[in-house]
Amino acid sequence: MEKTIIIIGSGKGLGNHIGKKFGHNGFHVILMARNRAALEEYQQEFVSEDIKCDIYPVDTSDFQGLSTALKNVREKYGTPDTLVYNVGVTDADADHDITAELLMERYRVDVAGCYQAVKEIVTDEFCDRKGTILVTGGRLSINPEFTYLPLSLDKAALRSLCMIMKEELEPKGVHVGTVMVCGGIKPGTYFAPENIAEKFWELYQNRELFEIRYEKVTE
Repeated sequence: MEKTIIIIGSGKGLGNHIGKKFGHNGFHVILMARNRAALEEYQQEFVSEDIKCDIYPVDTSDFQGLSTALKNVREKYGTPDTLVYNVGVTDADADHDITAELLMERYRVDVAGCYQAVKEIVTDEFCDRKGTILVTGGRLSINPEFTYLPLSLDKAALRSLCMIMKEELEPKGVHVGTVMVCGGIKPGTYFAPENIAEKFWELYQNRELFEIRYEKVTE
């Protein structure tokens, strides 16, 4: 039976490399992001590598639109095996740009969107298939920085959400895991997206694991 992975937060960085890692291991890849033109470009790239790929434009701050997109995927392709939530505004914010409204806006995208996606995707069939939910975390969840105030708050909340989901969903057969990325993602470095994507595959394969901390240890 063909396995399907949905990646919310597709992009040339980590999202697409996760998709390619799973795609080269036989998964049908569903890419979701806001920009349709970019998604079409990604789809062509995946197909050129013999990966079955479909695309759905979504804005995670639009909860109804997100739910509709996930329902459409399920109706067309059946219940997915894996959901990846790889969404987060990672730019630094100057202190004068940080407002309560900005915090709420970012939280809606970074955290509440994940909750909405999981709520939509975790059906009885998803549990019966022993589905997997993987989330991109970050070191800011445990080592916050003022320069990245919104992201620090959101990564902490997202990690808490993952812990709660694990407790609630694991007894139902669902594997929940998070990869804590402890550095800036950049091609050609230790934190190259393809290296981190390997950790998502490792986490998918080992259902005993909840969290992998991807960090560079200096001696």
